Amino acid sequence: DNGFVLNTKNGGKNWSEKLIIANTNFNGVAFANPRIGAVVGQFGSVYSTVDSGNTWTRQNVPALLYKAIFALDSANAWIVGESDTLLRLVNNKWLKISKGDNTFMNDVFFVSKDTGWICGQSGKIFKTTNGGTTWIKQLENSGETFFSIRFKDSQNGWVGGASGAIYRTTNGGQTWAKFVGNQNFSQKNVNRICYSAGKLLAFGNEGLFLTSVDLGVTWKEELSFTTFALKGASFLTPSNGWVAGQGGVIVAFGSPEPPKVAPVNYCQGATPMKLTANGAYLLWYKSPSGGIGDTIAPTPSTATVGVQKFYVSQGAGTSCGESDRAEIVVTVAASLQNPVFDAAIITTRCQEEEVVTYAATALHSSSVTYSISPANAGSINSDSGIM
Repeated sequence: DNGFVLNTKNGGKNWSEKLIIANTNFNGVAFANPRIGAVVGQFGSVYSTVDSGNTWTRQNVPALLYKAIFALDSANAWIVGESDTLLRLVNNKWLKISKGDNTFMNDVFFVSKDTGWICGQSGKIFKTTNGGTTWIKQLENSGETFFSIRFKDSQNGWVGGASGAIYRTTNGGQTWAKFVGNQNFSQKNVNRICYSAGKLLAFGNEGLFLTSVDLGVTWKEELSFTTFALKGASFLTPSNGWVAGQGGVIVAFGSPEPPKVAPVNYCQGATPMKLTANGAYLLWYKSPSGGIGDTIAPTPSTATVGVQKFYVSQGAGTSCGESDRAEIVVTVAASLQNPVFDAAIITTRCQEEEVVTYAATALHSSSVTYSISPANAGSINSDSGIM
């Protein structure tokens, strides 16, 4: 509020206050990476930073009320707000686009540079599959107001709203089902929904704190840490997450360490097993950053000799974030072949003959071990093959 932005560099233990513009309320903040981010608010207030919030630059945008911003990366971001307000970042400039509807929108979320959703008043949800150029209305319920929308992937998503309303979709928003369980929280607004490592968290008025471990089929009300309204939750990196609300409440959730992993070795053609890691709420990735994590552990291939790399993170269980990713190195070595003696090997020996060296080689092996049978037939050096 009042044009201030708070910044922390130690996981929320300490906060520094930065005045951007006086007498202006900011409603949303998003960072594409630890350095590049933006805040949005009243009177056309859109300010960006490229130095982790040390300095802020006002953006040239219409003088409207902005409610939320979402940044997929430094080149793809969107802003929603009053009326038909919808801005998209194109070539580092904010361009106004239309959704063809004057309804006030409260939140925006994208799973890729093309596919995203917005939600707001009158229980409306819109979807785009071309980055925001055109929008299709997926839901309208005049008795609802939605404040938050989040997706796990292109199919599974949730919205939260007034009077404890929570809806979920499993088909990319084609249909939405309202949660109608034992809602002791039905008089409290759900202001923010987060998804992390197989777990959903929701925050709202009067310190409302909900969790779900079955993708929103059921919800559990947790013991809250405040009675103030919780308005936002944001996790800049997998190790830094916070929940903020009225009364200046800011809660820093503890972030887990990366899961414990160990290198894996196979021979070519061996039967591989699913990878494992020591952690909770594991998410598996194909790259060290970016992408969408999978709760199902991958099985490496042993068809080809070489090195494969996999990545895994773990969730904190009670946060909207996840740990940094641990790297698992899988090495597939060439299968050993049976040793073969030299063609000129002497196969018949007489007692008391001179010492002779037997030489054998094995494909893909660095050494061969020699032995003789029966034991009373003589002696042979296991390393050199001298008999």
